[in-house]
Amino acid sequence: MRFFSAFLLLLLVSAAPVPAAEQKPAVPAIAVPALDDAALEQWNSKIQIYVKALNGMQNPRTVFSSYMAWAKEKGPTGKETSPGGISDVAPYMKSLETAAEQSDKISLKIPLMDLALHELAAAAKEVAPVASEANGYYRRKDYLEDGMAKGKELHPKIVAVFTRLFDAADRLSAMLRQVNPKVQKQALAQVERKYGKKYYWQHKNVMIAAGDLVDVTPTSTGAPLDKPAFDTALKQFLAAVKGFEDYYNATGEEAVRKEVQMGFAPGSFDSFIGYARELAANADHGDKSAAHKYGNALKSFIHSYNSLVDSSNHARFYMEKK
Repeated sequence: MRFFSAFLLLLLVSAAPVPAAEQKPAVPAIAVPALDDAALEQWNSKIQIYVKALNGMQNPRTVFSSYMAWAKEKGPTGKETSPGGISDVAPYMKSLETAAEQSDKISLKIPLMDLALHELAAAAKEVAPVASEANGYYRRKDYLEDGMAKGKELHPKIVAVFTRLFDAADRLSAMLRQVNPKVQKQALAQVERKYGKKYYWQHKNVMIAAGDLVDVTPTSTGAPLDKPAFDTALKQFLAAVKGFEDYYNATGEEAVRKEVQMGFAPGSFDSFIGYARELAANADHGDKSAAHKYGNALKSFIHSYNSLVDSSNHARFYMEKK
């Protein structure tokens, strides 16, 4: 049975002030109506496509970050001892175009999100040739022949196309963060109606609560933590974990293994809880040392969440109706 949609988070390592990517784009409210089983399946299908597209942004973000680490904001000078170049991202850009095509084949239309996905695909189409040209230039070491003239020419183009790509991805991500919890909570109610609060419901409930906790967490080390909102979401997550572990222990491992393969067990969420508490403990970061601890805690917390998402997406469930 299909599990719910969750997407990986990428941490922006920065100092204050908060970068534009952390200042979440303002997007219009997207209504999610009451969904019957057929409609819920369509919404989930669309969301899976959006999630896959956004998860595919990990590589281009890493590539651009690596490029900027050596080229800096002003771009290459020609005085670099060993320019780092830039990796080709064409396959990843093609996958974004494919995502838009797949979304169009589904009869359900979510106009704002569909438009955002098409904007992402259009931006990807601009990135691919620029990155490929730059990749070839640096691999051939043409800068040794032209004194980095082409590298200097390409730099503002690289920054511009990747910036448009990330802006488009951030808009879609903001919409998904708004819509996905609404859909998944309806899906959770559907699971309860059909199968009861068994393992699958407990698993899904915990991951929704984990997502709610992450939604009130900044994705930049330069952004402050909303401590009251975080504490409230953490309490709700801990309650969901307790419900999961109570069900698992009461049912017994042997019986649970008839409901799931490669699923969570008691203790599976301990590290995530630990990192959440560490993050909360380091929320007040006035000086440089405290800010460093906060940044490390945030990195560990997001990495732990991404590990949970990856594990949950590999779980396989065996469902029996009530």
